[in-house]
Amino acid sequence: MPDIMDVIGSWREKLLDLSKRNRLINCRTGSRTGAVVLDHPDVRSIWTNLVLDSGTMQFPWKHELLGEDDDDATNDPSDPASIDSDKSGPPAEDADAKASTALKDAKDYEECLPLLGADDLLTHMTDKLLGGRLRRLAMNAQASLQEQGVHSLFVAFGLLRWYESKDSNEVIQAPLLLVPVNLSRSSLDSPWELSLAEEEVVPNHCLVQMLLDSFTLKLPDADDSIMETPTGLDEFFKKVRKAISPHARWSVQDTAILGIFTFQKIAMWKDLGDNKERIAAHPLCSMLANRTVEPIQEVASAPKAHELDDVVLPGETHHILEADSSQHEAIEAAKRGLNLVLDGPPGTGKSQTIAN
Repeated sequence: MPDIMDVIGSWREKLLDLSKRNRLINCRTGSRTGAVVLDHPDVRSIWTNLVLDSGTMQFPWKHELLGEDDDDATNDPSDPASIDSDKSGPPAEDADAKASTALKDAKDYEECLPLLGADDLLTHMTDKLLGGRLRRLAMNAQASLQEQGVHSLFVAFGLLRWYESKDSNEVIQAPLLLVPVNLSRSSLDSPWELSLAEEEVVPNHCLVQMLLDSFTLKLPDADDSIMETPTGLDEFFKKVRKAISPHARWSVQDTAILGIFTFQKIAMWKDLGDNKERIAAHPLCSMLANRTVEPIQEVASAPKAHELDDVVLPGETHHILEADSSQHEAIEAAKRGLNLVLDGPPGTGKSQTIAN
């Protein structure tokens, strides 16, 4: 019979994607769907303004800073061609034209730097490309929140540059700390604004587990003390650099990036770790872990639908949603400790019953 703690450990492993398909393990920047690198100001200034001071930062349009014509940065978001386009010229753009465009972009970036305010963010992307990317990030974040109730837009502070093996030449990047943020703007032509969504720092649990499994390397804990002092971020980076020192080519990049990172199952993974003793002691969980069928301690019989009016006092019915007698019967069974499966065709109120 397997040890229940080992089984709980295997359950946890199945909840995490530790492959390079996961952006938390292999984070790409600069590509069409990659994260946006926040080139200016430096990572510590962004950390202070956004996280420690809970401030709002914005992406000013370069053409407005330089007094130039609008390069379609605020084009119609309903136009698919305007979103995430990496093309800054015609399809047949030659090498000389590309080089000229790159030089102009670099020149614009340098000329914008002295014109920025303390809360302004700047990237090396053109206004048109940045506008499309930020629009897509905001749309994806809103869809994730509305459809799944999960926050997915984060600013990642610090990137671990690592290699799969000593012989590998492929540099892989993974974010170290993630802070949930909101991206919004007051009108179609207004600059995008970045603000703190929740005052918490989320460790990259997938990276921590992957490094432990594959390299027996333990990263330092990222607790709330990081947010208590301006030096908290530097101190954490210093601890990470010490932890990865046996790997000569590995490094920590002092970089901040904005991107979509999804880890809906992290909450379950953490719950299984934090409460493994309670889970192991539960008779139903023990049966599931050992794949056995054993008698479960009997509980008080739950009332049937026709008995509810006589057994359940109205003052003891704390439903937040409407419930008919069959739904109420299931609720009373659950309240009395019965393990049950709620089954029924669509539209019969299963979700309402679960909510109640």
